[in-house]
Amino acid sequence: MDQQGVFLKVSDMIREVLMAKNLKIALENNLADDLGMDSMAAVEFVNTVEDEFKIAINETEMQSIKTVNDAVKLILIKKNLH
Repeated sequence: MDQQGVFLKVSDMIREVLMAKNLKIALENNLADDLGMDSMAAVEFVNTVEDEFKIAINETEMQSIKTVNDAVKLILIKKNLH
């Protein structure tokens, strides 16, 4: 899976977590400021990412995810696809 594929999958997960089926998502979107993701939704999002991509995200990594691109890059690194 390439960056675009990860982005599309992450975008779908964000829409699911935020229950916003038609939400427009861009790589540069800040999860909290632009998309309205609160801390509870962020935990749910990270859990979904871990389950879907079969990766583990530690506390420090979780706190480093501010934008959609941060999440995509972390997944690519964890999956050795970068």
